[in-house]
Formats: sequence, structure tokens, C-alpha cells
Amino acid sequence: LNSREKLRKKFTLENKEILSEIAENSVEKQLAKKVLEIIDKNLSSESFGVEELSKEIGMHRSTLSRKIIQ
Repeated sequence: LNSREKLRKKFTLENKEILSEIAENSVEKQLAKKVLEIIDKNLSSESFGVEELSKEIGMHRSTLSRKIIQ
């Protein structure tokens, strides 16, 4: 639990920096922001993974991966 709390604090503090680094336009920023919010919301869930993230975003897993990797 302690390590999860540390990750949550670090992740929350770095969200703004991550968004500015990975997103070049407003559409990319909106997607990145939504992904980060969903991950942050589910950070304590051990069963949360890529499949659940893609369902919440509303994209196929491979499409989401391609958008994030670009």
C-alpha cells in the first residue's frame, strides 16, 4: 500500500509535465489527459490493465497502443 501511495503521488505531480512532453496538438493532449485520468483513477486496482484502459477510452487495444507510441 505504501508503494502504491508513493506511485500515486509521483504520478499526480508529473501529470502536467507528461502532458506537455507527449502531446503536440489539442487532440493529442485531450487523449493523453483522458488516459492519465483513467490510469490515476484505477491506480490502486490490481486487475486494471491495458484491456480495461482501452475499454474505458473506447478504442481497440491496438489502436490505443499505436496512438500512445506515436
